[in-house]
Amino acid sequence: MKKRSKLQGSNQRIPSIDSGGVRKTERSAVAVISNWVREVIDTKRMPLGGADVDTIGSDAKSPDLIIRMGPNDDRIVLLAEFKQPYFDAFDEKELKEPAHRKAVRRQAPYFATSNF
Repeated sequence: MKKRSKLQGSNQRIPSIDSGGVRKTERSAVAVISNWVREVIDTKRMPLGGADVDTIGSDAKSPDLIIRMGPNDDRIVLLAEFKQPYFDAFDEKELKEPAHRKAVRRQAPYFATSNF
């Protein structure tokens, strides 16, 4: 199954992530990225905390990925939101604004977005 691209002015079709009956989700990819982030933090001995996936804040919103400021620190240095490839990575309304609002609510100085 192919989905229509949400890229502005594009009729491009994006291949499905279904493969042989096993369907990978956005969270599957975010979990892989979280592991990569943890590996980099550990390998480079960076003074950052872990990378957590899908944490829920007091506002009941759950960012896809957060990176903590330190190993025993609940403060967030970066909040990241991910969308599937057919989303426009530069879409203010669907991607950037929600990510920015979540970062501001959690007092994270940085936020990131990606459509993988």
